[in-house]
Amino acid sequence: MSLQKVNFVCCPFHYGLKSEGTSLGCYMLSKVFKPVNFELLEKWFKECWFARYQVTGALVFDEIFKFENLDGKKIVFLNGDHFSTYFIVKSLLKTIDNFVLIWVDAHPDLNTPYESPSGNIHGMTLRHLFGDGYSQLTSERFLNPDQVYLVQVTEFDPGENAFIAQRDKKVYVAEDLTHLRFPVPVYLSIDFDVFSDFEAVNVSAKTSVNIENFKGYLSTFIQNNDVIWVDFNEYDAYKDRDLEEFKKAVGLISYVSGLL
Repeated sequence: MSLQKVNFVCCPFHYGLKSEGTSLGCYMLSKVFKPVNFELLEKWFKECWFARYQVTGALVFDEIFKFENLDGKKIVFLNGDHFSTYFIVKSLLKTIDNFVLIWVDAHPDLNTPYESPSGNIHGMTLRHLFGDGYSQLTSERFLNPDQVYLVQVTEFDPGENAFIAQRDKKVYVAEDLTHLRFPVPVYLSIDFDVFSDFEAVNVSAKTSVNIENFKGYLSTFIQNNDVIWVDFNEYDAYKDRDLEEFKKAVGLISYVSGLL
């Protein structure tokens, strides 16, 4: 599929401490991919640069799915930090709940506000999608843990390990995407911190997969599955002085979008 047939949507918001650079990174990527909400995006950046989740949840994500030209087309989201995925999925759950979420991230983001070592809400995204966390964010429909597959996760906090160990809350963990096939639509969520050769990320991690190897996994996975939604998260422009990581991000997003 050509890039002209893929809808790009920019969600430039950040929710964690010291993650403002991910909003700027998202905005920079939007200059290349021209998302359908680009005009609104320009307004948001002028009026609410430091927009937090209360503003985002109330004004942005439900509106995204009202764009008429999104109907029946694949969507690539350019996000700030990884809690943006929470709001996208919550909006999506209002119209469809039979899908799987592939979580490609060095961190599982399964902490709760009471267990998180850092206190950053972008490390709690999946737990809030499962209905665990701040009450104002868990009062509506949520995902079942068996709808989620963790891929290339390398760093678990104690509370996250305990959650996965619970037999009644099965979360699938996979080393790569190659052999995964699903009979339902797929949402693919990618955090740049999963790549060993990508340094401009909000929270770094020890990983072993590089971008070129991952492209091979993705090619096979997308051929075998109905991937409808893809998002990219946590490119931190503040940590990319020479823009080399920006070029890598643009290259990966272009490659994945071309496979859809």
